[in-house]
Amino acid sequence: MDSKKKENVVLTGFGLFRTYTMNPSWEAVRLIDEQKFDCSNIELVKIQIPVAYDEVEKCVKEIWKKYQPKLVIHCGVSSMARNCLHLEKRAVINKERYCQPDIMSCLPKCCPNDHVDPSPKPLDYVCTEMHLESIRDEINKHYYDGHIMIPAKISDFAGEFLCEFIYRCSLQYDCHRTLFIHVPDINRDLSIEDIAKCLELIIHLALKQLDSGSSGFYSSKSNKQSRIQSNAIDR
Repeated sequence: MDSKKKENVVLTGFGLFRTYTMNPSWEAVRLIDEQKFDCSNIELVKIQIPVAYDEVEKCVKEIWKKYQPKLVIHCGVSSMARNCLHLEKRAVINKERYCQPDIMSCLPKCCPNDHVDPSPKPLDYVCTEMHLESIRDEINKHYYDGHIMIPAKISDFAGEFLCEFIYRCSLQYDCHRTLFIHVPDINRDLSIEDIAKCLELIIHLALKQLDSGSSGFYSSKSNKQSRIQSNAIDR
């Protein structure tokens, strides 16, 4: 009898950009030990994403159609995540908010760089339906017990650049099975191996949550239900 088909968990990290000669998000994803998931009937798929809007849209489309993942975890590096993992809660949908050029000096399609409407517009968000509080609490428990080197917090601002853009794209495919983790830069007290170990824990916690059904119910209306409105621009 054939063994049960493995389910895909897709992990992404970004390539080089700006002054980064090494991106900790991809290096940590690359180091995650697949053997630790052998007994879970899980196949880890690791993908490095160029820091470019067009490439992000193509890659996200391929991830969801080709791999039909059980879980997608996108990772990126942030200077705001100082020795702390940021579990991102939401991504802004309004394309005009993504006004920082990518490595190709491009903006998202339908996001003109020669005219910006100065009038404030309500921001529309898409949010993850994963229960971030329980993931954060478990990470911090392991941190205070000395098992990992990095604590975690929940963030509601993912930067309005490629990190938030890729989160936006994946959340619009399925907000129940998508996470974005901002990782800190490495320093003399924090290594890529430390970040990878934390990401391994997050994968286990997210899978456990999905298997228990506590992240919410699958629904064709899930993305509409996860959008919230803000009456003013606050970033």
